[in-house]
Amino acid sequence: MEVQQRDSFIRIHYKETIVPVAYVLGSKDDKCFITTKDLRFNLSNDKTFWIPKGYRFDGASVPRFLWSLIPRIDDRLLAVLLHDYMYFSDYLRDKLTDKEAKSFADKEMLIWLNIQLPNQKFKNRSMYYAVKYLGWKIFNRRNTQTVD
Repeated sequence: MEVQQRDSFIRIHYKETIVPVAYVLGSKDDKCFITTKDLRFNLSNDKTFWIPKGYRFDGASVPRFLWSLIPRIDDRLLAVLLHDYMYFSDYLRDKLTDKEAKSFADKEMLIWLNIQLPNQKFKNRSMYYAVKYLGWKIFNRRNTQTVD
């Protein structure tokens, strides 16, 4: 994956495809990235999952002091975006327990991390354990927002 920043847009090339995400310059909140078109993911449960155009997110939610080890935006962007939107949209919360729904989102992120970066299993697993054990605060927020 190659990341290029030009003006207010970040072009992310993944397997010769440009990932439609823009960087919002001067964003007043933490949500400084935005999807520029609808994105489709085929999940491990054989369901199709859509992330709509206009969804704002912050990249990987990593404390600033760890950015040199795990940047907010890098080759893991698709997995991070998918994970963020699964939390945001309360995916499967109406069909599973909260613990099961969170576990599914966390494991799906790991699957996509391993697809994107198959030679970085240790780092991928580290990110997985970070969201597994530290992601409850974010997950416990119910979706009260709307997508632009």
